[in-house]
Amino acid sequence: MLDEAIGTLGLSPDVFWLMTYADFIRALEAWVHNHNQAWDRTRYQSAMIANCAMGRKKTVRPKDLFKLPHDNIGKDKIELPSKEEIQRIINKPVKLPI
Repeated sequence: MLDEAIGTLGLSPDVFWLMTYADFIRALEAWVHNHNQAWDRTRYQSAMIANCAMGRKKTVRPKDLFKLPHDNIGKDKIELPSKEEIQRIINKPVKLPI
């Protein structure tokens, strides 16, 4: 965590040690969000430049230029277990390591 705070977030060790864990996580999430937004802006501007150069014959969408890791967040649907599967898991005997 200290490496992330000093290297990625640019915090001094004194500031890091005064933060709570929740503060650190929020700061890191904010940095990731801002980093992703910067890449989205770059991709959007690149698409606009490419579209101006190609004219009206062919247009390029920003996501067609290159994929970013955060493009797929929230798109994978997780199938929830059925009530029978939940009951089977709950009623499954567990062997204790005694």
